[in-house]
Amino acid sequence: SMALLCGAVSIKDIHRLGQRLTQSQRAAIGLRRRNGKNQSAFYPVPCVNTYTNILARIDHRALERLLTLWISAQYGHLPRTLALDGKNLRDQLGMLVSLVDTQTGDPIAMAVAPDAGAESRLAAELLARPEVELSGATVSADALHCQVETARTIVMDKGGDYILSVKKNQPTLAQTVQHQLEGTPPLFRKMKRATVASSIANCAP
Repeated sequence: SMALLCGAVSIKDIHRLGQRLTQSQRAAIGLRRRNGKNQSAFYPVPCVNTYTNILARIDHRALERLLTLWISAQYGHLPRTLALDGKNLRDQLGMLVSLVDTQTGDPIAMAVAPDAGAESRLAAELLARPEVELSGATVSADALHCQVETARTIVMDKGGDYILSVKKNQPTLAQTVQHQLEGTPPLFRKMKRATVASSIANCAP
């Protein structure tokens, strides 16, 4: 789970992330302690084959039940996540923008305009309303809302956070994001090949 949260998408990614953990971090997550040369203790990480064998034996139904129980137990304690989206109303009736609680599906706020295509403006007005409380919440939205003023309203004015899509119609921003994030899990630094290669020699079975 930790590896997935850090951007891993395959078993090899999970293994590489394990190699990046410091010895103290490996101890903290419960890896076995071993004695190396000169009786120096270290915490090796599992090999790729170990991950493959263990994951193949997981009871998917049991895992689903455990995850569902955990999510249910956390209800009301996890930070709110809100989705911002707009829809053109049928028969040229206008535009509706809504802010929805993703956990309950309940609408938090709405804005309506008689003219279709006013989604960006409506969304900005909706977020700026004094009655719309965003403190501690994470607002997600598509690339249409990836605007400086929208981000500033969510973070600086309302004390929330955001997840905004970025597309190539904002080339400078898209290139910056790609350069910053490409191939690097967000919580750990990228290791040199030599470091990874030397660590693999101490891989736990």
